[in-house]
Amino acid sequence: MLNPDTSFESHCYEVLITMGLASINQEYKFIKSQAISLLSQFKKSDILDISTQEVLRILKNKVATLIAQVKACRQALIDLLDDEDDIEYMSLTLLKLEPLLYSQDVRSTNTFTHKLSFSKKLLEEKEENIVMMESYLDDYNTLLSQIGYISYELQNAEEVVMLRLDVSRNQLLVADTKLSVVSVSLAFGSFISSMFGMNLINHFESNSSGFLIVFGLTTVISIIVVIGTILHFKRTNVIPK
Repeated sequence: MLNPDTSFESHCYEVLITMGLASINQEYKFIKSQAISLLSQFKKSDILDISTQEVLRILKNKVATLIAQVKACRQALIDLLDDEDDIEYMSLTLLKLEPLLYSQDVRSTNTFTHKLSFSKKLLEEKEENIVMMESYLDDYNTLLSQIGYISYELQNAEEVVMLRLDVSRNQLLVADTKLSVVSVSLAFGSFISSMFGMNLINHFESNSSGFLIVFGLTTVISIIVVIGTILHFKRTNVIPK
């Protein structure tokens, strides 16, 4: 906060920086409330619908835009603090009243000693502007850290969602593999039944227990094929144990 005796333009600088910071703070609070609501949904449900994932994508874009804005404002303050001449030229009132104060030729002569009052005023305003900008630079650094934390939380939430989707996808692949093995075993039984369904002499027509023998052998072989194949896949880590 500047002193009441500070020049008008210094108060204007403070108002402009404050308005910019307040606008970004307002946007940050809005995004933070959305992020908290979205993260609570992630904790309650294992699989999220497409609309919720779309909200996550939009929110991440807003956070990235806000981070870019904060970094731009922060870098502008840093560049200004690194250039002492620019800070001195911010004192527009003194620049108008005593433009010779800003002349390097005058500063190197004795004429400058006769303007000590204006020189002192220039140094005071320069120090006040530096303190003001350093204070707001700290605010921007704090805000950047807070927004970065939200971005980190959203990134973690997205990774958790992707991990859950990968787990579900792997479970479906395992189930599909097992169903394929069962289908192959049933196809083997269908092959045996089709062999005996042909109108050819197979010497089982007169055997009263032929049907039970064929049915039993086909069933046992199909079960052995299913169990053996699944055990082999587990042993070779094709499907999890």
